[in-house]
Amino acid sequence: MGPAVVPTEIIKAGWNKNYVIAQQKDLEDNELYFWIINIKTGNKEKFLKKNEFKNKLKKYNINVKMKDVDSLR
Repeated sequence: MGPAVVPTEIIKAGWNKNYVIAQQKDLEDNELYFWIINIKTGNKEKFLKKNEFKNKLKKYNINVKMKDVDSLR
């Protein structure tokens, strides 16, 4: 993976044995993005809308709560 063109920051994250979920903030325009990463396959899905992200969590039966990254350090 190459260097980031647009500076971003992971602000929330959560995980279980199968998935990592995260909320990412674009530091230039403050846009929020949501991610689902399958740990076993490495497949990544990016969502621009929170409701689409939540629907996919339900579809995959992912019951994980995200926490502020600062609280995980």
